[in-house]
Amino acid sequence: MADKEIGDLTDGGAVQAGDLVHAVRGPNSRKVALGTAAGKAATEFATSAQGGKADSAVQPGDLAAVATSGDYGDLDNLPTLGDAAGKNIGTTAGTVAAGDDSRITGAAQKASNLSDLASASTARTNLGLGTAATVNVTISTSDATGGSDGDLWFKVS
Repeated sequence: MADKEIGDLTDGGAVQAGDLVHAVRGPNSRKVALGTAAGKAATEFATSAQGGKADSAVQPGDLAAVATSGDYGDLDNLPTLGDAAGKNIGTTAGTVAAGDDSRITGAAQKASNLSDLASASTARTNLGLGTAATVNVTISTSDATGGSDGDLWFKVS
């Protein structure tokens, strides 16, 4: 290790640990203020490859304001929205109707249990139900025609 004085070190000079000790304890000693990084291992710092990636990464200043604020008002070229976009969803006046809201004209209402359909027959056809969907069936566990007790018998009426 070459002996160097603090005054001899320049920005491009190579500094070794021994050089620093000698500079602090040499005949022309000066007080050297070291930051907290001086006591850290080299592995605790980014490599030059990692530094290069950081330098080329998107920086917060490169982003649109909305990317960090999340505020609709920070968007550029705001789309034109109707007044419904600013309303809450609900079932009362001044809200946007949703689901089983009675304000939706022609919608089946949950409370009506399908009795508000225009045509039950058309609804059954649309559901793919056959004629059995409208047949009344009686279930009996008694011996109807000589079967065993516990048999189920269906009487179509």
